[in-house]
Amino acid sequence: RTIINESLDANFIGNNVNNLQNLAYSSASQDINKVFSMNEFSDNVNNPIWAIFNWGFAGILSTVNERKLFLINNNFYSLNSSSINNVTIINNILTAEVFNADSVEMMFTLNQYNSKFKSLEMYDDGTNGDLFANDGIYSLEIPTFLTSNNLKFYIRAENNDAITLSPERAEYEFYTYSFVNSISENSSLKTKKLIKVVDQLGRPAIIKKGIPLFFIYDDGSVEKKIEF
Repeated sequence: RTIINESLDANFIGNNVNNLQNLAYSSASQDINKVFSMNEFSDNVNNPIWAIFNWGFAGILSTVNERKLFLINNNFYSLNSSSINNVTIINNILTAEVFNADSVEMMFTLNQYNSKFKSLEMYDDGTNGDLFANDGIYSLEIPTFLTSNNLKFYIRAENNDAITLSPERAEYEFYTYSFVNSISENSSLKTKKLIKVVDQLGRPAIIKKGIPLFFIYDDGSVEKKIEF
């Protein structure tokens, strides 16, 4: 599902291809050795081009759509997975709306390299910060040992058929949360400086909640994350 939703998004791919075609059009039109016409150069985005001797170029979007259809028809795709929505933190209580799950966990880390995630169980039984039992809202009172750190986490829901993650690309993407009462000034503390924020195409971007972005720092490090 993640591959279909993100890597095989025909609209997203089509926009990228059109941008690349605009950049390459002048060079392609002047290439005296090309084996295709400029009409084929454009048409090949959607359709395959076949020439004599059984060689050719597969259409970009036609290939995407064929691959998507193949995956959708796979038996694994029809399995009944969980859904995760409305992930929020209020007063250090993490909540998530989760349906069709046998277990729900917050996978967290304090590691500077965004690795070594550990598990804390979330509850829908009216305890541990959960207000109402069996309402599909899973909750967790974030432990005090996490309150002085920059918390990175994602939600993991599981049933007998499948595992669902939020964000979908965890642990490559994750939520971040900083506790306000943990902020302190320390002039001797060396911190890296954020240079710029870009989107998945490398374009300058404004930080928005729920949008995956690349954070580029002056020490050469890059983090891809979703601001919470």
